[in-house]
Amino acid sequence: MNRLAPLNSTDTIAAISTPIGQGGLGIVRISGPKALDVADRIFLCKKGLPSSFPTHTVHYGQVHAGGGIIDRALVIIMRGPRTYTGEDTAEISCHGGRIVLHKTLTAAIKAGARPANPGEFTMRAFLNGKLDLSQAEAVQQLIGAQSDLAFRVASEQLRGKLHDTVEAIRSQIVDVAAVVEASIDFPEEDIEFSPTEELRAELTSAKEGIERLLATFEDGARIVEGVNVVIAGKPNVGKSTLLNSLVEKDAAIVTPLAGTTRDVLRESLILQGIILNVFDTAGIRKPQGLVEKEGVKRSKKALGKADLVLFVLDADAGLSEEDRRIFAEFRGKKCIIVVNKIDLVPEVDEAAFAGEFGNQSVVKTSALKLEGIEELKRRITENVWSADIPSLDHAIITSVRHRDALERAGQALHGAIKALEERLSPEFPAVEIREALDALGLITGETTDEEILDKIFSKFCIGK
Repeated sequence: MNRLAPLNSTDTIAAISTPIGQGGLGIVRISGPKALDVADRIFLCKKGLPSSFPTHTVHYGQVHAGGGIIDRALVIIMRGPRTYTGEDTAEISCHGGRIVLHKTLTAAIKAGARPANPGEFTMRAFLNGKLDLSQAEAVQQLIGAQSDLAFRVASEQLRGKLHDTVEAIRSQIVDVAAVVEASIDFPEEDIEFSPTEELRAELTSAKEGIERLLATFEDGARIVEGVNVVIAGKPNVGKSTLLNSLVEKDAAIVTPLAGTTRDVLRESLILQGIILNVFDTAGIRKPQGLVEKEGVKRSKKALGKADLVLFVLDADAGLSEEDRRIFAEFRGKKCIIVVNKIDLVPEVDEAAFAGEFGNQSVVKTSALKLEGIEELKRRITENVWSADIPSLDHAIITSVRHRDALERAGQALHGAIKALEERLSPEFPAVEIREALDALGLITGETTDEEILDKIFSKFCIGK
């Protein structure tokens, strides 16, 4: 597999690879051509120098600097290429206090390492062929996974499911490219190439594979990033009580006074593997004072970014012109009408509420008494997924970068297929086919430049 030339590959880097703070253990990772030399300078062991130890072994000793002992610790010696980065690596496992880790890292730097940049260990793993770019991105997703489903999607990508799917599509296209390029290189030779119809069918099959991957993006992005659910309505309809009922804790202050909520409050919960970012907003009305004016402004901003709106109405008070004006603020977005405070009325005419607002889905609740909350959660789940909860039997894309690359590849294949159908000179489909291959290479890292790599890995934490 072709890779970019390693960046600063002669450097030895070091970083704290465990979360900063107090803990039982902490790890300082050292990687690069002089990693074992650095370990020799800062780790004392009765058995000898760390560089003399067999690979993939653990040894007890002491971390020291300037003649003083920092901590009793373990050192793990791993020689490349059988390491995460593909380079010689030493990991020092010491006590997890902030000062201990900082002193150990400082000792490693004084001994010849330099501080690692964000994501530099994983970048080196990619550059040294240990991971493709989609797998490297999966490392970050795995670290940041907030739900079991997000964890499973990242794990599958790290195992190479997306890589294998993209490579299968690229293989189909490469086969066609070979034939088309040969017909350009040897126009006078008496060589029988594949019929145009076979080439077109192969490219069509590859394009369909791309379209199947693209169809997973909406659900994939929701799995990783979550869904923004905004609770909206006029003051005193029970929005904050509804938030507390959904997240099952007293997240928002609730009083009988209209206008208690002045700002947008965000809480999260997980429903069937999806992260819901639930926003309780200030009641939308003509503001009374500067503070409430800012609260209403922020409420409208939150509505603009909502994936789903829970529009709360007061069953006891009935509909008002104010309700209708608020609905106009988010018309066109996915919406569930929540008719709240049903404990105060003998009966609710769901059809009347639904008809008033374009036959939207209606759920009756008493947020105060927790009535209808489970039904509301079920309706939210139905609105989240485009179909059923996605299966992990096939690759799922979760990245805008991957979506854009696939769209570019699909458009190029469309052009190639059209060129073949119109019997154009082989140079025309050849250009489109190369464009498709380059676009797919952006996903795996075959055609990614240094600027894109820097952008991707700068989002990683230092130490990974």
